[in-house]
Amino acid sequence: MYWDAATNTLLANDVGLHSWEEINIITKGANYGYAEREGNEQLFVNGGGRTGSQLSTPVPFPEKDLLTVEGLPEPVTPVYPVAVYSHQEGDSIGSGFVYRSKLMPQLTGKYFFSDITTGRLFYADLAEMIASQRMRNKQATIHDSRSCIGARTTRPTIRRRPGACMTSWPTPTRTRMASPTPIQSKGCCLDNPP
Repeated sequence: MYWDAATNTLLANDVGLHSWEEINIITKGANYGYAEREGNEQLFVNGGGRTGSQLSTPVPFPEKDLLTVEGLPEPVTPVYPVAVYSHQEGDSIGSGFVYRSKLMPQLTGKYFFSDITTGRLFYADLAEMIASQRMRNKQATIHDSRSCIGARTTRPTIRRRPGACMTSWPTPTRTRMASPTPIQSKGCCLDNPP
């Protein structure tokens, strides 16, 4: 969880079951759909934890999205995530923070977060996430941070010897990083990875 004092927003990263990783804006009394929703899809726990699109006969999303909650007299509409990414991009969302420094003003207001198992670093615009709150299929765009901060794009070499395991990164060449392009409507820097 991350509290952004500047916008009075509490963000929670939610590790998905088999299909989607999501970021939610936490609000008092909200129902985020677990265990019947994952990302923008229905989740069928009795169906092996598959979403509606993964079943042998795909199940369309219900016209009126209501969940029955034990102890409540009326069904509730779940709150949808403000940003999602599929397990094709990663499979275990990590922690995050909103950049609020002056060193790189083009990054101000961007929510940076990781994927634990792939080690990837992503970002989304917090203002875009706030604007998409409570809307299904209208999430903020998630960007790969390599396009923004020039992260290493090569993979490490892992050498195993009896009783030891060493990881070494390729020696980087000293090149001057190009300045990021101005902030665009759907990104903070370069929208295409190097």
